[in-house]
Amino acid sequence: MTKLNTNSLNPFEEKISLAIQVKDAPEDFTQTLKSQLESIPESKEMAQNLRLKSPKMRWAVAGISLALIAVIVVFAIGPKKVWAEISSFLQRLPGVGNVEDLGESCVLAKPMSITQEGYTITLEALSSTDKKSWVRFSLDGWQGDRDFYYMMIREFGKLQYNIDTIKPQSTFVGDIYQSELLYLEYELPPVCHAKDFRLAFLSLPASKQNMAPEVWEFEPKLRAAQKEDTLPKNDQGFLSSEEHEGITMQILAYYETPKFTGLSYRFQTPSLRNSVSLLGGWNPSNPMIVDSEGNNYYEQDRRSASSHFGYFSMVNKMPHDESFHLNSPSMMLYWNELDFEILENKAPITIDFSANFEKGHEWKLDFWYEYDYPHKIYFDKVVYRESPPHLEVHYGTDNDINYIQLYCFSDVAPLCKGCPYSSTEGVFRIGLAEKPSGQLKLGLYSVSREIEPPEGWTIDFTLDELPKAEWLPLYDVPYIVPEQRP
Repeated sequence: MTKLNTNSLNPFEEKISLAIQVKDAPEDFTQTLKSQLESIPESKEMAQNLRLKSPKMRWAVAGISLALIAVIVVFAIGPKKVWAEISSFLQRLPGVGNVEDLGESCVLAKPMSITQEGYTITLEALSSTDKKSWVRFSLDGWQGDRDFYYMMIREFGKLQYNIDTIKPQSTFVGDIYQSELLYLEYELPPVCHAKDFRLAFLSLPASKQNMAPEVWEFEPKLRAAQKEDTLPKNDQGFLSSEEHEGITMQILAYYETPKFTGLSYRFQTPSLRNSVSLLGGWNPSNPMIVDSEGNNYYEQDRRSASSHFGYFSMVNKMPHDESFHLNSPSMMLYWNELDFEILENKAPITIDFSANFEKGHEWKLDFWYEYDYPHKIYFDKVVYRESPPHLEVHYGTDNDINYIQLYCFSDVAPLCKGCPYSSTEGVFRIGLAEKPSGQLKLGLYSVSREIEPPEGWTIDFTLDELPKAEWLPLYDVPYIVPEQRP
């Protein structure tokens, strides 16, 4: 088999080449493929066309052929393996994920802290690309106060921001979690080229311990992002696993009862548009905890503070004088577009039902759609079916996507019956109340990917290395009446 000449490859091409290197194909497979190719008759017209092509055109044909060979190699060894290899050398910044051009990105120059009346808020980290920004705060003085935690989720978690505008805007908390401190994360618009950039909390709820100040204002100083700012890197001292595709598992704290030990853990994802669900739902072996003697500590219960906010697992009583190995072998990573205005404006598919059409009619799409750099979906076609009436959206992917969700907009949207109607691998079905007329726009609402690294996400730890929690956050947020300020 002819080997690819790698002498003239640039660094990126060398990495791609290494990512798809595999063992030589079996001899019987090679001979069969060769005989099948040789058996295809070559027409006189085709031969003449090839002879008339310019050298530039012949090189173009050769390039296309090499691309097809690369695709065959990908399918031969499995797209998950290739994608995992390729993703390992993509540049990622905390909170914003894969970065297309590091030169167009920026980060926080240094942390900023404000202390008022015994409370401290620290702007710890900020990353921004030309598409989005991410910011994380730590709060000292509120940790352990569950009323504050729940009120921040329910109605007080807004962060106000000014980016070259007179009128301020605000965004809700994207993630909240507790370790030794309380942490808040938010997603923002791009800020690298902003001349006036300010952040503020203007209505933090009171703490049970004291009436905390309401107003906290920050003017972040930014600098250009550099290689040392990219992942993987140590993250705020949390006990963390190695990074796989921008994801790390973090143990935040432990909790004890007379009979059980609870572990609070979460997954730091590439961006706040991603959330995690452990494969298999409630599965006592994901994650798995094993002590130094090889004894398993199975989950007795798992409480979720939502797929963004992390998990709390109750296991058998864990001794303090023992070391443990925590492993999560696989997960589902969800990408979501939660802003419905953006969802409609960026809707990749528009179908016109004005012409007469019958059962089995196809609308050809044939395009790739990048939903979150560098991840793409190939939309092939939309097919109309009857009994009952519904649409089939056929799609393919360039990595390990399990399924997608689309959302209906425009004239035909009222006819969509609970969109999404149903979804299987490669086909998304939308139920219709009747045969449609008019126009339908389909926005990409959610994408799920199964990620299963060879070694999974692992952490070795002892309980004495972890902060001790006095309570655990749950998904069901109780309503708490805020205290009135004097």
